[in-house]
Amino acid sequence: MIRKSLANHRLLSQMISLLGAFLLVLSLWLPFVSATDVYKEYLTKYPDIMYYEPLNMKNQEAVHISLVEFAKIYYTSFENEQSKEISITCFVIICVLASFMILILLFCLLKKPILIGLFNSLILCIFQLLKFDFEDRGVIPTKQYDWGMAQYVFYFGVILIFTGAIWIFLIKRNDKKGELKNV
Repeated sequence: MIRKSLANHRLLSQMISLLGAFLLVLSLWLPFVSATDVYKEYLTKYPDIMYYEPLNMKNQEAVHISLVEFAKIYYTSFENEQSKEISITCFVIICVLASFMILILLFCLLKKPILIGLFNSLILCIFQLLKFDFEDRGVIPTKQYDWGMAQYVFYFGVILIFTGAIWIFLIKRNDKKGELKNV
């Protein structure tokens, strides 16, 4: 009975951290920014006007912009001499963030609580850096755009990952203590 309960705790702790990791990855495709009501009205009133030519992005596609779409925007801006450094920097930050999110998924599957906690902290710092950069450059919030729902899903995912990682760590620590007592 106790073994079955312990197995359930192990599985539940891993599932919580995995759910958090999936939410982080999902936040890459959810709206990172959303048009304000007034700007959304304009974008939907003129849906076929080109919003961003290099990506062939029209107004109707610019009501909500995800981090994946921002990465594409920055990637297509590499040739622009005025914004080349900012474009490369933001593209790299988003790619590192996405790579760490995939790594944390792997660490959750492997039940590595120290690596989960470390990479979750790094992901949180990188995300905060990205948000600071967007705010500092005046990209968001503006009259046209405000933060989207991706950030809320992201923070919820971070909390779940920390919760699952701590729980996995405690279970592993208690397992080792139990092994030492049996020797």
